[in-house]
Amino acid sequence: HVQAPGKKKISKSKGNAPTDPRDMITQHGADATRYWALSATLGNDYVYNEDDFKQGRRLCMKLWNAAKLAQNHFEGFDRAAVTAEPRPIDTAIRARLADTVRIASSDLDRYEFGIAKGTIEKFFWNDLCDNYLEMIKNRLYDDSPEGADAREAARAGLYDVLYGVIRLLTPFVPHVCEAVHQALFRAGSGEVSVGAAPWPTAEAPEGAEAANQAWDAGVAVLTTTRRWRSENKVSPGKPLSLVKLRVAADVAERSAAVLDDVKAAGRIETLEIATDEALAAGEAALDAAELAEPKA
Repeated sequence: HVQAPGKKKISKSKGNAPTDPRDMITQHGADATRYWALSATLGNDYVYNEDDFKQGRRLCMKLWNAAKLAQNHFEGFDRAAVTAEPRPIDTAIRARLADTVRIASSDLDRYEFGIAKGTIEKFFWNDLCDNYLEMIKNRLYDDSPEGADAREAARAGLYDVLYGVIRLLTPFVPHVCEAVHQALFRAGSGEVSVGAAPWPTAEAPEGAEAANQAWDAGVAVLTTTRRWRSENKVSPGKPLSLVKLRVAADVAERSAAVLDDVKAAGRIETLEIATDEALAAGEAALDAAELAEPKA
């Protein structure tokens, strides 16, 4: 049952919550309303909360903005013609998508729509938008001949994962997913609608375990740098000329394969990493960071 705020019964006379879905759609939009309706979990009452609609709208806007960024790089791109080898982060993001598909599919089979939505959202916001997109931006914008393979691998990774995301999110926000499909994926997939497209695969790519370990280590480094920025009120857009980190032995070993991607995402020119045996597995600590001099 849906309850009014304060876990009270919805009363039309009291006007303590909307009673007509058409009013909710008019106010918030169809996708945000559907998002709200699919946030509940089985066996639990669900309190009407305007913030859930706002989160649904934020998701739609973020997905649309990610699609617009991707569209700039998909012009003239033929996914079937890509032969470039993926980098570890390209393999890792595909592996994390496969894990998301497996977990969310299990929840959907149990009619736990709200739990499945949370799993998919976490992947979209954290893995794809916060980390992967930032890590591959330099490759996406590198149109030099020597960067061609790296760019193609990044484009292929973004194509595969964004196409997977809109298929996963279609049950929750179908209209924006359909718009993205028509703009970016209809021609390449041959599917007339995202609703007719096959559900993404839960099969992990080759090399998934090592790539995921490298991803986790790289994100530990990136998160530590971002924390320093936040604590020192340094904008994410300001480049850092130098970052010195102490990291656990496993982070030092596993992050080596993704340090170029981490530097790109963190806008770091020089990254110095030293192993600190006193740190627990997966940990990193920042010793020093210096802002780059503004360019004349």
